[in-house]
Amino acid sequence: MASNELSGIGVLVTRPVGQSDALCALVEQHGGQALRFPVLAIKDIDDTTTLDDILNTLATMDMAIFVSVNAVEKGLQQLARRRQSLSAKTTVACIGPSSAEALRQAGITVHCVPPHRFDSEGLLAMDIMQHVQAKNIIIFRGQGGRPTLGETLSQRGAQVSYAECYSRGMPDIDAGPVIKALKNNEVHIGMVSSAEGLHNLIQMIGIDKLKAIPVVVPSQRVADAVNKAGFHYGAIVAANAGDGAMLEAIRLWHRQQKAL
Repeated sequence: MASNELSGIGVLVTRPVGQSDALCALVEQHGGQALRFPVLAIKDIDDTTTLDDILNTLATMDMAIFVSVNAVEKGLQQLARRRQSLSAKTTVACIGPSSAEALRQAGITVHCVPPHRFDSEGLLAMDIMQHVQAKNIIIFRGQGGRPTLGETLSQRGAQVSYAECYSRGMPDIDAGPVIKALKNNEVHIGMVSSAEGLHNLIQMIGIDKLKAIPVVVPSQRVADAVNKAGFHYGAIVAANAGDGAMLEAIRLWHRQQKAL
């Protein structure tokens, strides 16, 4: 339901191109001003030799895990190029509801999604992930992803392979409009989805220009990175990484500010 609750509030939305529209629309439906500033560029990988070798073993996999919407989109693109598909016997798991929805829209049945905590730790806590000994598991992710998921599954006895189907980098965009908006006090709160995105944001804008604004994050791990970086207000941890949860965290912060 539309409202003017966030009237006069500027929100810096840092999700990649093509992934910020829904959250920006929610902010604007509640009267806020969404400033799009992607801090991660999602790119196809140049050398697919290793990926080709991994995907050639796809039919032997007992489980396929997709760690993000990017992993779903880029992973399925790579499979389509090879005219491959997941076996009907393969259990499909993912980190959160956005990834699950992307898989379902592609006609893929999803068997395992964490109910509350949408990260590697949330997935690893599920019962199905406790009994993976001798299972062949393929993890679709970006190059250089977090090791926690694969390492833990390996420790539990699984044979883990990584289908690294995209890369992340710093976008080549003009930071001038954001710097100007920050200088004019037109940005009141920001959001970042990952520690890598936070690092890029600081590199692109500068901590001195950013440190006065609060930052909404999807997990305590990212919150720790925000607090360590020296933001004066610190991090606000949303219930999860979903659009609704991120918006609710912004709304709660605004109500608290009005009550001061």
